[in-house]
Amino acid sequence: MRLDMAAINLGQLADASEIMEASITEALQDWRREKAIVTLAYVIIRETDPSFTIDDARKLRMSDLEVVNADPEVTARGNGNEPQPSRVSGG
Repeated sequence: MRLDMAAINLGQLADASEIMEASITEALQDWRREKAIVTLAYVIIRETDPSFTIDDARKLRMSDLEVVNADPEVTARGNGNEPQPSRVSGG
């Protein structure tokens, strides 16, 4: 299963934040990272499979998931394809 952080919709973010009782962006940067991944997998999968539970998400293996664009800065900006600032003086 592919978890593309840049493709998560606002409803999924709100649901995940509500379940976590914290900002997903903050949770992905600290000790709650694992709980954030479980929660995101849960809210994404349950949209296509309403019978999917949080316990089902906890049983997933990391090898079952492909987490892309996990950098919260990329998620906030877009899909990560924006040009990067030049490190050369004047660029």
